[in-house]
Amino acid sequence: GDLTLSQEIITSCIGEITACIIRCPTENVKQNAQISNSKQTTYQVLQNLTKSQGGWARLYRGYFTLVCRECPFAAIQMPLWQYLKSPNHWNLPGSVAGCFAGVTAAFFTTPLDVIKTRQMLARQDNNKEANSKAVSSKKDGIVSIGRTVFKERGVGGLFAGGYVRCMWRAFGGL
Repeated sequence: GDLTLSQEIITSCIGEITACIIRCPTENVKQNAQISNSKQTTYQVLQNLTKSQGGWARLYRGYFTLVCRECPFAAIQMPLWQYLKSPNHWNLPGSVAGCFAGVTAAFFTTPLDVIKTRQMLARQDNNKEANSKAVSSKKDGIVSIGRTVFKERGVGGLFAGGYVRCMWRAFGGL
């Protein structure tokens, strides 16, 4: 049978939470490979992250923020897509509705994407004091990073890369 809106959002979030278990390590490796100054292979980047920057847990840096980006994205995209393609409302073709819904969700979740990227790319400090949960949670948390980005670059900084992200989602919705 058909799911209610709240059931769809909950099931989408459960799916995203599960998918992020795989997505988070791959995002961490990908992003660190992209900013690497050396000619490291992807496997060497993986080794560096796990051996010198905090072990296998390092691959899950930013997991919570990734989930915080993906769940609102799904909660915006899926209901909007269904609304736009509904014969009782806009009656758009599914691909057009998907394009618009994906772009809208991407726009509104871009600040979380910026924060997630900064969080994942932060280098692990080998200083024991800096690694304590109290210290790292204060400087590496979602709110703290968001404030830092806002102080450094204003609202525009929170939406850095937003045009590209929205374009990517536009083509993904077609």
